[in-house]
Amino acid sequence: MLGFKFTFFFNAFTFIVIILCVWKMNVPKESTTIHIESKFLDDLKNSRSIFISNKAIFMMIILGFLSALISKIDFLLPAYVDTLNSSNTEILGLLNSSIGLGLLFSAIIFGKYDRSFQQKSKQLLLFGFLVISICTTFIPFIKFYLVSVVIIFVRSLFTQFCSLIIISQLQYYTSDEYLGRVMGVYSSLIAFSGLFSLPISYLVDKFSVEFAFILLSIISLFSVFVLLNRKMNQALNQTHNM
Repeated sequence: MLGFKFTFFFNAFTFIVIILCVWKMNVPKESTTIHIESKFLDDLKNSRSIFISNKAIFMMIILGFLSALISKIDFLLPAYVDTLNSSNTEILGLLNSSIGLGLLFSAIIFGKYDRSFQQKSKQLLLFGFLVISICTTFIPFIKFYLVSVVIIFVRSLFTQFCSLIIISQLQYYTSDEYLGRVMGVYSSLIAFSGLFSLPISYLVDKFSVEFAFILLSIISLFSVFVLLNRKMNQALNQTHNM
């Protein structure tokens, strides 16, 4: 309605809210300083021993990386809109908004029932990755965008849901002493997964957007197989905070 320039200005304006929130934070003037003497190589060695000794943490890191690979599909949506024989920015906006709503609802649900989810984390992850795989497979073959909005919403809800469960499990299985290192590795892999959009985009140009979605669906199924692995089942039965 107002042009793409206005949307950028409006987006920039919304950051004022974040700035005001930070400005209003009451940060203590005096803080406790902890002096830790460590060496980089020693930290790497210790971090490696954590993943070797605790397979549950190692498996959750793998699942977190796979979840990050399949979570972002917004860069595929313009190509998908083209398959609808439309270049309507409103349709693209609706599809992207459905992703945002899925993330929001997932965070609200998880925040309210996180303690209950802890007890059935494996079952919920299995169900979540299966739903993601099914939704991802169907998206490129649906030619009615309103149906796609619903499916993308469901997919986004479960991708975020699986990611939150994985993060909570990492915190559950990791002692406080090593939590910073484990979450650092996890965050680094999440950031690295963003490079996956490059080969996926190439496959869209080389083959089709349908091929790219099917590949993402296969990755989702691979996550299911990881969860069904016998060693994974044994790992998840390890003692809390090993």
